[in-house]
Amino acid sequence: MKKELGIFILLVVLCAVVAIREPLFLSATNLQNTARLIGFYGIFSIGVGVVIITGGIDLSLGSKMALLGVLLSMMLVGGHWPGALAVLATLGVAMALGLLHGTLITRFIADWRVSSPTTKPRASATPPDSRACKTWRRAGC
Repeated sequence: MKKELGIFILLVVLCAVVAIREPLFLSATNLQNTARLIGFYGIFSIGVGVVIITGGIDLSLGSKMALLGVLLSMMLVGGHWPGALAVLATLGVAMALGLLHGTLITRFIADWRVSSPTTKPRASATPPDSRACKTWRRAGC
């Protein structure tokens, strides 16, 4: 409880200092934008939480979000793309990155995963050896 209280006090002090230095910090527009961002990151964190709970920890999500945000900004500001086209192109890049990343994980990295005594070994295309059959009692041995 002390830790949470300390973090809350730090947040209040930080907000007070920023509000004193920048009067627009507590404006309705800024608070509305902040609330939108909190909702966005809340939904994002629920999705990441599900991925982590299911055992598919993916540390590249944050970097992909940052890359796609910069890409969208560059298309809108630097490239003068129409908004809908820039969003569709960014979604296309996101899907391509997801496909590439998923393919790399499922085809190459998943086979290298080491099994521990608390996890069952992954099914593979190669026939199991006799030691694995005795240890894990896998089907097909």
